[in-house]
Amino acid sequence: VQSEFSETNVLARQTEDYLQEEFDESKVALVDTACTLCCHSKAWRLKFSLHVPSGNHCRITDRTRNFTFANGSRATALPVWIIPVGIVKNNGEVHSTELPEGKTPLLLSIPALDALDAEISIRSRKITFKGLNVPAPLVRTKSRHLAVDISDFGIYS
Repeated sequence: VQSEFSETNVLARQTEDYLQEEFDESKVALVDTACTLCCHSKAWRLKFSLHVPSGNHCRITDRTRNFTFANGSRATALPVWIIPVGIVKNNGEVHSTELPEGKTPLLLSIPALDALDAEISIRSRKITFKGLNVPAPLVRTKSRHLAVDISDFGIYS
């Protein structure tokens, strides 16, 4: 009898993850269960903007936020952007702090995941947004983070 935790199954999962790495990371948001504010880099926003349906766009607000990074460093007065998202044909928006440097994709924070009533299944690589009544596949990025496609927009009326 082969255990679901056997070395063969672990290697199969690693191979599956490797094959999933061939997707466009500008289309995903990381599921970040350690982040208390949604954030993204300017570089990521510019790339993601190419996937947003015409007639819609990322837009800056008049709000700013102070941001504390995991290493304890701080940044002040960072702009907040409204990022349109499409999750399995469900359209929405995320208010996210923009980081001027780096290539950080959109990080879905604890409050954002809570608002969507998200349930994460690591084993099945699935996140269910109970607030939307929709499951979505999770992909593993090159940096080994789990992410969800946010470029799967429904039709805008």
